[in-house]
Amino acid sequence: MKKISILILLVLTLTSCDRLPEGQTSNYQLMKAADGLLYRLNKKTGQVSVIKGDAIAPIKSTMPKPEVKSAEISPQEEKPQEENLTTLQEKAPKTVSNVQVDYTDESMKDWNEQQFQGKNLKVKFKSAWKESILYYEFEAYPYLSLKKMLDKKEEDVYYQRKWHGFVIKLVDEENVIVKVIPIKLWDMARTIDNKGKFAGMVIKEKIELPEDEYIRIIGYNLDWKLDLLLIPDYKFQNKVDDLMQTYSWYGEVNRIDDKDAPQGAKYWWMTFPDKRKVYFSTEAELLKSYQETVGNIVDNNKE
Repeated sequence: MKKISILILLVLTLTSCDRLPEGQTSNYQLMKAADGLLYRLNKKTGQVSVIKGDAIAPIKSTMPKPEVKSAEISPQEEKPQEENLTTLQEKAPKTVSNVQVDYTDESMKDWNEQQFQGKNLKVKFKSAWKESILYYEFEAYPYLSLKKMLDKKEEDVYYQRKWHGFVIKLVDEENVIVKVIPIKLWDMARTIDNKGKFAGMVIKEKIELPEDEYIRIIGYNLDWKLDLLLIPDYKFQNKVDDLMQTYSWYGEVNRIDDKDAPQGAKYWWMTFPDKRKVYFSTEAELLKSYQETVGNIVDNNKE
């Protein structure tokens, strides 16, 4: 029977060139196999090389690489704990039903809508109370007004550690605070409109609230703890968008295309069905006429 050679790795005595200062050990280990070849094992990486004369040739090793523990990383190499950007993005667009609730939509109290003064950002607050639990739904919109903050959070690991959001202060008839509800922007979920676009940010949660405190509440105040520089201002176009509905078009005068515009005209809007343009020199004039006309159209449609 043909003799089959079985590789048996034997530990050799390290040569004088492998000697290290007292207390230190070499990363390498020399081994001789039954076929007479000399091998070198890198104990740190698991790499095995064959030594032939004065040449060292790496070969594939079946030995697993040792784990590099965090303790072996120098403080200079250590980086802040960062999450994958995809993971971070998934935190915002989670389902809007953050909590199982024991109430129906019909039982929710719809509190007054509030707007960030001078900024294109509004909020809605709804709540329902049952057995010492206050269930609430808080929504901020439009989404585009918060997008710059959310984008910066994804790009900057330090920015996401900052507390940005809203502080709801439930108050009694003397404006004394009964309950404070902090809402972190990063904990809110994105909502989607009927066109499949992001519409706003919302959170649905619950907190403990005894009945004697609940019956005192008549309203709420709101603190806007946001990055003011990244929230867009409430400009003229936003105002027109609020009024627009389906009754007209609007725009700023472009004298290259709009040669019929009178001198001094800066804005125009057009009503249906005659599609007649009306010109204005100031935003205030346009908005006033717009409100009056749209109001008349709405009233006529009700009759």
